[in-house]
Amino acid sequence: MSDSKTATTVAPWKVLSSKYAYRDRWLALRSDTVELPNGHVLDPYHVIEQPDWVAALALTHDGKIVLVEEYRHGCGQTVVELPGGTADKPGEPTLETVKRELLEETGFAADEWHALGSFFTNAPRFTNRVHCFLALDARRQAAPKLDA
Repeated sequence: MSDSKTATTVAPWKVLSSKYAYRDRWLALRSDTVELPNGHVLDPYHVIEQPDWVAALALTHDGKIVLVEEYRHGCGQTVVELPGGTADKPGEPTLETVKRELLEETGFAADEWHALGSFFTNAPRFTNRVHCFLALDARRQAAPKLDA
């Protein structure tokens, strides 16, 4: 995995212009005009800006994985997935966010947490990353707070 701090031999694209087609708290759609290293111009090249999010791989003392089942309107399906979400307030540390999300979505908590790393969700089009954490010895602490 590499990020902007890693030396690279691949030349970045040159941004010739940039404008927002839409922007709110959860999503921004940016339309860029970019020039590739070979001189070819792409206009428009759409980029979606979204907040980073977190995901918890929570294991119980007997090795079971804690999952959530939720309806996801984007895909139009009910899916089973790792608990996770975005920060409730700007600057909320990712560890704090993932602990809160695990408790809210599942009612589970854990004392032992390990950061597994982060990655871009879809690097060609999206700016956000998912930060993954391992929670060991997860146990039910409360009832889940289900979204409306």
